[in-house]
Amino acid sequence: MSEEILNKLIEHDAKFIEHDRRFDEHDRRFDEHDKRFDQIDSQIDFLAKKTIEHDEKFEWLIANMATKSDIGEIKQTLDYLVKVVEKNSQEITANNHGLFRLTERVEVLEKHCGIVTS
Repeated sequence: MSEEILNKLIEHDAKFIEHDRRFDEHDRRFDEHDKRFDQIDSQIDFLAKKTIEHDEKFEWLIANMATKSDIGEIKQTLDYLVKVVEKNSQEITANNHGLFRLTERVEVLEKHCGIVTS
């Protein structure tokens, strides 16, 4: 009987050794998974920081960008300024032409009156 018990204990020890080996294998695999989770956690942290940065940039863009209404006002102002510049250009051309004609008339009158100018 004691030999039978001893054989059973030896058999159980062999099973325990096999179980320990399998547990060691599982521990190694869990360690690999832990490393991968750590890498994923670090990537998630990086992505979260980038998301916060992008949210801040979008908030700034939304606060500072021109709206359709703003662009419409700018366009109206530019159209008005273009019209003013065109009108002034036309008036300057007309005034120059008028001044040229008056200068010619003054020269004719000066010659007729005998006035000498330098």
